Order: sequence, then structure tokens, then C-alpha cells
Amino acid sequence: MKSVAAIPTTGLVRRSGNRIIIQQPGYMLDGYDLTEFYVSVVADDVTIMNCLFGAAGNFTVDQQSGSGLTVFGCEFDTKHAASKQMAFISGRDGTLTVRKCTFKGAGSDCILISRGIVEDNEFSDPWGRPGSHSAAVTVSKTTGPVAIRNNKFDWRALPGAPGGPNNCIRVSATAGAVVRDVTIEGNTLIGGTFSIQAGIDPTSNRNTRCERIAIRDNVVSGWGKNMDWLYPTKRATDLIIDGNRTPDDWPLHS
Repeated sequence: MKSVAAIPTTGLVRRSGNRIIIQQPGYMLDGYDLTEFYVSVVADDVTIMNCLFGAAGNFTVDQQSGSGLTVFGCEFDTKHAASKQMAFISGRDGTLTVRKCTFKGAGSDCILISRGIVEDNEFSDPWGRPGSHSAAVTVSKTTGPVAIRNNKFDWRALPGAPGGPNNCIRVSATAGAVVRDVTIEGNTLIGGTFSIQAGIDPTSNRNTRCERIAIRDNVVSGWGKNMDWLYPTKRATDLIIDGNRTPDDWPLHS
């Protein structure tokens, strides 16, 4: 794993304190130990791969503008360090792809996405911080289709954690937003207050909409204190629920 000192920092890639700013379209950041740093992406089609991240920044990797960010094969772990972190990765309004990454000890959420793909990742150790409760993947608005597929979630509450787990997957339209065309498919989910939420945030106004959500072929067990796998109120219009089951192959109904 290369030191951050080895990153070329001329032109459109630079460092400011413990922040790395990428303004070069198509840039690839590959194989660095960035546990004390956070990355701001201000360009299209940036790739971050095979890097280590910790608890730095409000958003450890933040696509502040631009689109097409890919995060591949990275490890995110706060190691329970105190932080102000709001998420490991924020895609904001752009397309975001997150593949084959591991996420541990989130201070708040792991991934905030509004358009793109989250697949083949592993999420565990929902530590939180005082006053927070961590969701692994959150969709609170959409700017295009979102696919959350073939991920593994172990979102069981941890003794001694200052916060606690929210839902493994939280698709929850908020504050007048529109969420549509989200597919949740082929995931393995353990724990969470509820394993999946798919609808409108209970506190949102009547202009908020959530529609065309599909929850298919997921394996779900060990959900949390509410003793249900799917959040029960304000569910999405035209919600599709099909083929979901327990590890013992018992069908799950809504």
C-alpha cells in the first residue's frame, strides 16, 4: 500500500491539509493508504480503487460535482474512532458505482446514492456515534435509476456502541424529493432495525414521492427490535416484492 506522499499533487490533483482534491477528469487513484485523509471529487469519471480509508471528513469520499465516480476494492473502517463523519461515500446527484468494497464501523451511513450501482460489497459493524443510527445504504432522492444488488449486510446491534443500526437499506424519500426506479436484488441481510425501508420518510410533506421500487430475491434474517424485515408504513407506490426468503428458504411476505 503506497503512502499518500506518493500521490502526484500537481495540476488538477492537490492536497490541502488532510483533504485530497481531484479536479482531473478520468483520474485514477489506486493503492494508497488514506486512513487519515478524505477525498473530494470535482470531475467526471474518476476511479478510486484498492485504497484504505478511515474516519476523516464529513464524507470520506465525496463526489461534490461531476458524475461517473467509481469506487472499487477499497476498505473503509473507522476502527470506532470518534468523528463527525456523515457517510463514507456520497455520490450527491451524480452517477456513482461502488463495487467489491468493505465497510466497518460507520459513524453514520456508509453510502449515500441518488443514481448508480452498489454491488458485491460487505457491510458490518454499525457503530454509529452519539445521537446517530447508521444505515448501510441510503437513497433519499434519485436523479436516475439505482441498483443495490448482491451485497452482504451484517447490521446487528453491537454492545457498547454509542449509536446504533438503522436499516440495512434505507430507500426513504425526504423533504419534497422524488425517489423512483430503485431495484434491491440478490442481497443477504442480517439485522437492522428493519432490514429494508422502501417508501416516504414519515416526517416528509405531501409533495414527497416514492415509486417504482422492486425488492426481489433477497435472503433476510435476524432483523432487529421491530421484529419485521420491511418497514411497514408509507411504502412506495407500485412496490414490487417477490422471491424474498429466509436462509431456510421460507418465503417472506410483506
